[in-house]
Formats: sequence, C-alpha cells, structure tokens
Amino acid sequence: MQPLMTKATEAVLDVLRKIDATPEKPIGLYVIGIPLIVEAEEKLTEDEILSAIFWLQSEKVIELLGDNTLSLVRSLSQNIPRR
Repeated sequence: MQPLMTKATEAVLDVLRKIDATPEKPIGLYVIGIPLIVEAEEKLTEDEILSAIFWLQSEKVIELLGDNTLSLVRSLSQNIPRR
C-alpha cells in the first residue's frame, strides 16, 4: 500500500507550481530544496523532501534524472492521487 500524500509532498508540488515547472523543463533538486529547507515558514527536513520526491516518482508525476534534476512526467494541472 502506498503512503498518503504528505505535507511535504504538497509543499514540493507548491514549489513546482510557483516556479512554473513544465514537462519540457528539467528542475534542479537544489531549486526545490532551498525554498523548503531555508525559506519556508514550516521548514522541512531533507528526509521529508526526499520521501515526497520518491512518492511523486512512484505516482509517475515526476522522473528523477541522473544529474540531481527531475522532470515532470505530466502537467501539474492534472489530478494527482491523494489516496
């Protein structure tokens, strides 16, 4: 059974929306991490962010690339399961 979408997952998705991520534009993990670890009101840990990223990958929302980047597999405007 897959875990539920967490606050960290919601936060990662919020950052991706704020930076206008699209499937055509790879995103550096650093670009996602800094707002969530340093700038956020409710700061997240690296483990929380990684868990969120791995969950999004398992749901085929993102694809992790080999150079510390990720790419959207589908548009963020599509429904993402919350289970």
